[in-house]
Amino acid sequence: MTARVREMERDGKVYAAGEPLSTCKVRGAHGLFGLLHIFHLPPPTTVAHSTTTPIPSDSGSVSPTLVASVPGTPSDLSASASLPLPAADTSRPPTPSALAVPGTADSDGDDDDNRHHTTDPFSFAHHLRKRRADCVIELLDPRPAKLPRSSVLDPAVDHDMRFNVPGPSASASTSTSSLGLNGESNGDALPTNGYSASKSSVELVRPGWSSLYKDSQLDREQVMRVVLQALRDVGYSETAATLEAESGYKLESSDVAQFRHSIKAGLWDDAAATLVRLGVTAENELRAGRFLISQQKYLEQLEALQPTAALQTLRGELAVYCTDPERLHHLSSLIMCASSADVMERARWDGAEGTSRERLLTDLQRFISPSLMLPPRRLDGLLAQARAYQRATCAYHQSESDNFSLYTDHSCTRAQFPTLTSHILAEHTDEVWRIEWSHDGRYLASTSQDKTVIIWRIGPETEPATRACSAERVLSGHENAVNALAWSPDDKVLLTSAEQVIKMWNVTTGTSIRDLQSEPNTDMISSLVWLPDGSGFVSGSMDCHIIVWDSTGQKLHELGVIDDKPLSIRVTDLAITPDGARLVAVGTVAPTVPSGNNFDPSRQRRSMKVFNMRTKAEIFSAGLVNEVTSVKTTADSRYALISHAPDEVQLWDLDNQRMCRKYTGQQQGKHVIRSCLGGADEDFILSGSEDQRIYVWRRDTGALLEVLSGHGPGCVNDVAWNPVEPGLFASCSDDHTVRLWCPPPSSL
Repeated sequence: MTARVREMERDGKVYAAGEPLSTCKVRGAHGLFGLLHIFHLPPPTTVAHSTTTPIPSDSGSVSPTLVASVPGTPSDLSASASLPLPAADTSRPPTPSALAVPGTADSDGDDDDNRHHTTDPFSFAHHLRKRRADCVIELLDPRPAKLPRSSVLDPAVDHDMRFNVPGPSASASTSTSSLGLNGESNGDALPTNGYSASKSSVELVRPGWSSLYKDSQLDREQVMRVVLQALRDVGYSETAATLEAESGYKLESSDVAQFRHSIKAGLWDDAAATLVRLGVTAENELRAGRFLISQQKYLEQLEALQPTAALQTLRGELAVYCTDPERLHHLSSLIMCASSADVMERARWDGAEGTSRERLLTDLQRFISPSLMLPPRRLDGLLAQARAYQRATCAYHQSESDNFSLYTDHSCTRAQFPTLTSHILAEHTDEVWRIEWSHDGRYLASTSQDKTVIIWRIGPETEPATRACSAERVLSGHENAVNALAWSPDDKVLLTSAEQVIKMWNVTTGTSIRDLQSEPNTDMISSLVWLPDGSGFVSGSMDCHIIVWDSTGQKLHELGVIDDKPLSIRVTDLAITPDGARLVAVGTVAPTVPSGNNFDPSRQRRSMKVFNMRTKAEIFSAGLVNEVTSVKTTADSRYALISHAPDEVQLWDLDNQRMCRKYTGQQQGKHVIRSCLGGADEDFILSGSEDQRIYVWRRDTGALLEVLSGHGPGCVNDVAWNPVEPGLFASCSDDHTVRLWCPPPSSL
């Protein structure tokens, strides 16, 4: 029946018998009685969990409280009792003798026989008040089980008890004049839910290892600081403060906090002086950091219409720190601005009340070690990286966004991928060579050797693998097989070509708008592509001409013409990047006369050329070994996908001017086979093949995912992924059909 007293606190300092200690643990009710025995206090036999009867105070002074609380139970059953006690002398640390509360002496002078014993907790509290015991007792019960409304303390359960002795500065709001239960009070008692949220009651937790878990590779301090930053970012400041107290880790040092405050408060000299204390000692970094601070200071002075102060900053600071004469010249010109709005417009700056200070803080962080000052929103960044990794390792990823759950690892299944033929469109009477979706995904156009173009209306999916499809328009009028087509950006005009003739069609009526005899073309027009803004289109032909037309069909100019000599390649296909900046042409190098020892027929027979659409100049050219039959560009305008015989598809990086990946497995020898990108984020590469099948690869890894069968004898000539529905693509073949592919119903 003993208790180990390890903590008593006054004014933030911990004492017991004049020496620093930590906390106290008692064993059940008997331990509590032993604890009270140490202080010569009478032992109550019960703790009433439901009592809320107020105890009148016989002192007007500020009173600390006796608190007994039971966490881990439902909020309506958590017990909390607050007993007001009068303030005691706080001029010296409490000791057992100072806190001893002897009973009323009897006639023989023996306190022991006449201590005040009671089963009434209110009498017990009143006795404490009379003896001016100055302490707060918090009883913590670790049991998760429900407790009855009134029960004795269980002798079989360990209870943590903390003794906190408020100093003389405690305000009246921290004392109570009632007993409270589960956050309810009849007076000024602070609500509790089985746990006191005051910082003085937060116990420092120190595990025996520095990692997050015992078998983890994550550093505990780093994780805690990242979590602390996230808590503060979303407004949970009190929770963050509690975590700091419990973990012993601070989000940032006082220097970092001061630096952050200086930037946000516009204390520029203080901010510049703090840089060195934050480890920014390299001369170039220190100069750059001070320049950014002075630049913000200068702009704010101009915004506040303080030209004299701004001129002093310009001469005394910016001229000293700036290493870019053009930048300094631009800043100098701002001194002539007549208004704040003019300053912000010319400087492309949103002012002191905008986001400029936050952006300055972010810019300065690149000079400061992340171990001192965490990058902004670090937890958000780490989770975004985790999501990106899960997306990259999801072979059949078909989600339209990365906003998937954090609770489980993300994975798309094969059942979500379009592997099933849902429709066979069989109106053509000969080989189908090309297909292309309208930009809204509602129509599919197909060209055929039967000299027709069919516009198919593809309805929405009403049930799994169920949709209405019909031939909306059959465009007749070409005298030869149709081998190229292109939708206008607004889907109102469709271009088609056969041999040297280009036709412009009204999609709504199905009538021909006009025919273009593409002078000076003398050979087949092999490719058509609209400019992204709809202002015109481009045609490429096998006689080495790339012609730019306006939207009405008037010829504007020709690309690749040097000294009145046409392009050096016979164009088999064209593509324009979505940003309209570059045109990619692929084809066969026109025959030339060999000269000297520099002629290398193995490297010069095929080529890919990239042009700048603004300047009309050639950016670069890449020699290719064998036949190149198609080209597509990615949505980000950076990559080009080309079909290359024999038996491979290549992905080229247009920025770095190099091939970055190959995809192999399909069969392509002597026929024109086309490929495309597909999926919600263009994660898949698709290609037709001479073996009647469709091949699907992962774009980032090159792994072959699917080989889809279904078409009849002959080549699968073209594939096209729907631009709106991520789970739908089409294919066309020598078997005279167009097929639609979608994920199988869940019942299959």
